[in-house]
Amino acid sequence: MKKIVTFMIPLLILAFVGYRYYRHFEEQFSVENIEGFLRTQIIDSYAGRDETACNAFSDDVEVTIAVHSPQGDETIKGGKEDICLFMRRAAAPFSASGAQAATALEGLEVNPSSFPWLTAEVRYLLRTSVTAPGNPVPLMTRVHESRATLRRGLSDIHISKLDAKVSIHLSE
Repeated sequence: MKKIVTFMIPLLILAFVGYRYYRHFEEQFSVENIEGFLRTQIIDSYAGRDETACNAFSDDVEVTIAVHSPQGDETIKGGKEDICLFMRRAAAPFSASGAQAATALEGLEVNPSSFPWLTAEVRYLLRTSVTAPGNPVPLMTRVHESRATLRRGLSDIHISKLDAKVSIHLSE
């Protein structure tokens, strides 16, 4: 009987640790959690909270953003510095003019990798309408079609890869 108990205790501990590891993965990569993570990152970037918004990206992030705007086409390729600069540039008109942004996150898809469940591929569409204070007519509409790889840590998630197409349309 003592041998069975001695054998069962490590087995039960291993089963519990495995269960907690799986539940951690399931919680971090749930659609609700990823949606909250993305909304926080979006709000921080538009609010000009550069450091917080940039911290959502891993230090070794790979970024490719194709921008189509009335000023012309541009492709941003690089790492964390490049995405942080892009976010600062995108937020500048809001802080300078007092403009307001209404953002809708649509079509969120989360596809976790297989065991050991360290990453997830995420796709989403982000529509942002920018209005001037006191004017309900949008001045500009920005559409981001994004695909990202998220990497989980012990207590957080980081974006390790981002491929996005951004279209900017000015109102007439």
